[in-house]
Amino acid sequence: MDIWRRGGALLLMTSACADDPGFYLPPDNAPVMVQEEVWIDEAVAGHDRAPVDILWVIDTSGSMDPVRVRLRDNLNRFLLGLIGSGVDWRMGMISTDAIDPEWRGRTAAGLDGRRWIDSSVTDPQALYWDMILSFQYPGSGIEQPFKAIDYWLKREQAHEDPFLRPYAALQIIIVTDEREQSGEVLDASAMARMLQLEKGSPDAVQVSHISGPPPDGCSNGTWHRIPPTPRLYEIKSLTGGLGQDICEGAWDRMMSDLGLLQPWFDTQVFQLSETPAFGTLEAWLEMPDFSTGGVRTYQGVSEDASEEERAEVCAEQDCFTWRYVPSQNAVRVIDLEVVGNATLHASYRVQGSGGQQP
Repeated sequence: MDIWRRGGALLLMTSACADDPGFYLPPDNAPVMVQEEVWIDEAVAGHDRAPVDILWVIDTSGSMDPVRVRLRDNLNRFLLGLIGSGVDWRMGMISTDAIDPEWRGRTAAGLDGRRWIDSSVTDPQALYWDMILSFQYPGSGIEQPFKAIDYWLKREQAHEDPFLRPYAALQIIIVTDEREQSGEVLDASAMARMLQLEKGSPDAVQVSHISGPPPDGCSNGTWHRIPPTPRLYEIKSLTGGLGQDICEGAWDRMMSDLGLLQPWFDTQVFQLSETPAFGTLEAWLEMPDFSTGGVRTYQGVSEDASEEERAEVCAEQDCFTWRYVPSQNAVRVIDLEVVGNATLHASYRVQGSGGQQP
């Protein structure tokens, strides 16, 4: 990575003649600091398809009956993002019930006793439904997904055949039609820290949710008004996950995106070392050309570029479209399949550098 600086930090002391009406004098002759610009040129290696453990945390209270069927019906969209991706994945589930000592933190099992679904399962949807039906219904109406996850971590640490793999990333998806009620000690920040410590890296954990949206929740067409879930939106933001309105009938986009979200196994995503200032980021890609045995270069075009700008770039060379993802501080390649040991080259001014500071 190359870091270079344009200009220098200058301290300007202002002075002027009091009778010069065209000269602006800051109050009390205040100094103005002109900050130097910091630019970065870096080469970002592509991600390997790392293993991922996926945990669904499902509300088992009585009001959730219609949602469980919808969850089953939408599961295929999620699985399509994983099957055939080359990712080593496994998927399990627990209940939000943290009160029943038999069920709190217990990983559900199918009829054959299997505690997770992976690529070796011939009918993953059937096993998923077996796991759903294995829960004790109705579960507690005091939904505590954070506490349930805490109990689950303790159970798995003591299990002879643990679901969690030490080398795998962790994705958690919470599905509930009530507020998170684990108490003030185990809030969103504490839960995020606990998971990140468990996995040894903040980049190896993401928490997403399907729940009531802010600010007022939603109605699912029954007597039950679903409240907003600010704690779940907070942990989603802290870990770079996704959020879905539970009252919407189809969860197509969320289910598809969940299977492709993680920067730790998504080869389309390249993490930057610093935050780029708006409008300064440029990117190009080097990727193996298997037909020639060499390397092929593609010039990047921002998805915000005009049609004229795009046509000008792509007329002269191979090109691709990219999107900057603020929540991950990453560049996503949109319309080109990234294969092999690709390298993204990025050039940008660091956010906060340059300009004036009073």
